[in-house]
Amino acid sequence: MAKKIVYTKHAEEMLTLRNIKKGTVADCLKNPFKKLKSRKGRKIFLKNFGKNKLKVVAIENEEFLVITCHWIAPGRIK
Repeated sequence: MAKKIVYTKHAEEMLTLRNIKKGTVADCLKNPFKKLKSRKGRKIFLKNFGKNKLKVVAIENEEFLVITCHWIAPGRIK
């Protein structure tokens, strides 16, 4: 069974501002090419989408709580 994805108010605003679709975020969370630990128990999920990579910061427990997301230009992640 797939984990539920919940968005903070900030994440919802960033989706609109940065023209990112929820389906794209879901794909990144479920199939990242890289998953990194972050502060405060958060994780960073990275996925390639053509020229750019999507970075999603979320807390992963029984569900995903998306904190924020944004596009990253090539070369920014090593």
